[in-house]
Amino acid sequence: MKMKTEHLVPLSRQSLAILPELRTIAGSSRFVFPGRNSNKPISNNTMLFALYRLGYKVKMTGHGFHAVASTILSETGHFKPDVMERQLAHCGRNEVRGAYNRAVYLPERKRMIPCCRVTEVHLPYGHRCAAGHHRSGQRHHAS
Repeated sequence: MKMKTEHLVPLSRQSLAILPELRTIAGSSRFVFPGRNSNKPISNNTMLFALYRLGYKVKMTGHGFHAVASTILSETGHFKPDVMERQLAHCGRNEVRGAYNRAVYLPERKRMIPCCRVTEVHLPYGHRCAAGHHRSGQRHHAS
């Protein structure tokens, strides 16, 4: 859920495989990552501080992962901008079009999942970040 709007996200086999283990942590909450109040999801700050504890302070944020994903998907040339924006829970840059376009593009979004297998790449100044490979095996570097 983003901005109080349900957001359907297709998941990879690997993500689906760890859901049962996450359920043991989440307990009876309807959220995969519940907050202190199990009726609410974790906050943006919870995710940000988790990244800090993992050593990514000043190197990456939650929105930074969105930027990396958007860049990788754009560089493949395989997906329409509307489909990429919907996958990232964005309405698109045209607010009027976004207000009327309710398409979820689920079949195309499912095809994105194997396209961006996550790996690690080295960025300038020693930062490391996620990047992906598309089906041809060509590596995409975030810079």
